[in-house]
Amino acid sequence: SAGLFRGPDRCCREHDQCWAQITALQFNYGIRNYRLHTVSHCDCDARFRRCLLAINDTVSNIIGVTFFNLLEVPCFVLEESEECVQWHWWGGCERYGVVPLARMVQQSQYHPSLPVE
Repeated sequence: SAGLFRGPDRCCREHDQCWAQITALQFNYGIRNYRLHTVSHCDCDARFRRCLLAINDTVSNIIGVTFFNLLEVPCFVLEESEECVQWHWWGGCERYGVVPLARMVQQSQYHPSLPVE
């Protein structure tokens, strides 16, 4: 029965390999993810959505609706920000640098285009 899940499984595996993620309760890109699941870069979530919509079967649509509509998992974009990257021992900033900071984005709902029976 692996055949039924092969398409959606590929979408999920590809999504898990996202180049920029903040795992549950982890601090990364200047913010802490207080959710109990990983949040990913918006590019990865957009690819995940397209992958599921392209399959457009019962399983892929359940995954899409759960992820985007029920859990309402946000995604994030990275914005360059000037931050202190090296501190003096007494607490002042010794050196500033440009670092990527995450900004959370609320995602749109998942709308599968179900074939007409």
